[in-house]
Amino acid sequence: MNDVNRVVAIPYDNSLYPGTFREILDDDAPPVLYALGNLDLLGRQKLAFFCSRKCPGRLILRSIDLANELAETEVTVVGGFHTPVEREFLRVVLRGRASAVVCPARSLERMRVAAHLRSSFEDGRVLFISPFDGTVRRPTRESSELRNHVVVALADRVWMCHAEPSGMTERAVRLACVLGKTYLSVEDRTPLR
Repeated sequence: MNDVNRVVAIPYDNSLYPGTFREILDDDAPPVLYALGNLDLLGRQKLAFFCSRKCPGRLILRSIDLANELAETEVTVVGGFHTPVEREFLRVVLRGRASAVVCPARSLERMRVAAHLRSSFEDGRVLFISPFDGTVRRPTRESSELRNHVVVALADRVWMCHAEPSGMTERAVRLACVLGKTYLSVEDRTPLR
């Protein structure tokens, strides 16, 4: 286990660098990934979660119901967890035994672990991964788009709660489908474990 309290650089040629990045992102694969937390989570099967900022209430409720189910499993979820629904999903999932790989759309330098994630982080159930060096201090549209590609590349399966037409979430889910990732929607009753 690594020192979870310091940012670690994972260069492209390091064995910890996810091979899926090389396969999926090809020339767009970041030369270095930055990590903070339990690197062992990279080796687990991961379920990506996406939801646009605007989302119908019935889908939010269904998403939270499923998050409660997942909380009782040892699933590892991956996402940017930037929108309100994504943040709530993460909060609910981490109340149980699940773990998470959080991909911010900015550098990990000077990042503080949010209070609601602190105990899960200290328990080794949270890993932060970012392709951005210290020059990207705030999320931008471009960094959010690349972050979504990183989430898709890390995921084995992709679960989409809701995607606004022509939005970033829809583009990320389309990328997952093109890449042959298993895709689920919040309406699916397929077991997610």
